[in-house]
Amino acid sequence: ELLDVPSNYEVLLMQGGAHGQFAAVALNLLGEKRKADYIDGGFWSQRACTEAGKFCEAKLVPGVRRNAETGDLEAIPPAEWQLSADAAFVHICANETITGMEFVEDPALTDTAARPLVADFTSTLLSRPVD
Repeated sequence: ELLDVPSNYEVLLMQGGAHGQFAAVALNLLGEKRKADYIDGGFWSQRACTEAGKFCEAKLVPGVRRNAETGDLEAIPPAEWQLSADAAFVHICANETITGMEFVEDPALTDTAARPLVADFTSTLLSRPVD
């Protein structure tokens, strides 16, 4: 109730935060597939991808770029992500606390029935609504 999480979602509150779940996500969601996509927003998504790489072909997909005019980091729209057609899941870290990059809009994947979006909202929890 406090988090206003719809009944068709699950929330895991685990000791160790998301870092403690990097291997578990890959091991539990790969199924028969051997590939996973990780949206590269910075340090934590890279760490998650490295850990998953012990168990599968984990691909870092660029999720941010430098603005040509300002030099600031900005999110790449999900429609421009170069996702693998055969990835078991897509992982994103919504708030990269080390680089300061935050995805302030939750990405919408058109094929979530085929592959779920797995999101690390450790640093986003209770800071804004998540859809």
